[in-house]
Amino acid sequence: MNDYLNCSRKRCRFKDFFEKLIPIFSIFLIVLVSLMWMKLCISQAQSPKTYEKRLVQEGDTLWGYAQEKCGLNADIREYVWKVREVNKLEDAKILPGQVIMLPEGEE
Repeated sequence: MNDYLNCSRKRCRFKDFFEKLIPIFSIFLIVLVSLMWMKLCISQAQSPKTYEKRLVQEGDTLWGYAQEKCGLNADIREYVWKVREVNKLEDAKILPGQVIMLPEGEE
């Protein structure tokens, strides 16, 4: 009889543990899904939809492309950073003959 009561207590503890764990896990899951959704929305809003392929010529620079694409009121540093990110460049150096993708609609 004593073994029966002991086993029953273990089941009760196990059940109590999961009754407390399920709401915490549910909240964690909701927060995680919300954060992933927000990240997706932000990245879609910030990334341009179209790109221009450009064959790099002698004397071309990312800074020159940025001035050409951004206009006078934009921060060209941000555009250069986006071009580097899109093309997976470690720095702003580009070479003649290289093909790079330039984001459109940055004005």
